Amino acid sequence: MATDPTNFATRLGATLGNTAQSAPYLEAFRTLRETADELGNWLTGGSANSDLKVDVEPGFPSRLGQQLNVVLRIPGHKVQDTLFRAYVPPTGVPISLDFYGEQPVSSGNPQELQDRVLEFLAEPEVTSRINMYKELISGDTAT
Repeated sequence: MATDPTNFATRLGATLGNTAQSAPYLEAFRTLRETADELGNWLTGGSANSDLKVDVEPGFPSRLGQQLNVVLRIPGHKVQDTLFRAYVPPTGVPISLDFYGEQPVSSGNPQELQDRVLEFLAEPEVTSRINMYKELISGDTAT
């Protein structure tokens, strides 16, 4: 039995083309990506030639929403570190932030999300880890 691929293509476009439905989710994704980009810029001093990259990668869907992992990579040093996970429901809010693999912290808007991330980054063990990566890419081991 032959299937009409044009029919599927049309239906696929109708199904996935509803961008209004995914707008809140995409807004949350953009906020996370902006947060990751700013962290990467801070770590590299804005250098486009740096080996370090902080990305937002989709994970798996869960009861909390779509998992998005904020991942730091330094390929030249074979470093890959998932800094934290965010879970975004289809409505875009609240975003659940998982910093330690324990109880997620909820954020209801972009400002609150960034505030929670800053609180996490201010934790001494996290600050030390982030500064270690900064030193690693700078090649400067002086104290």
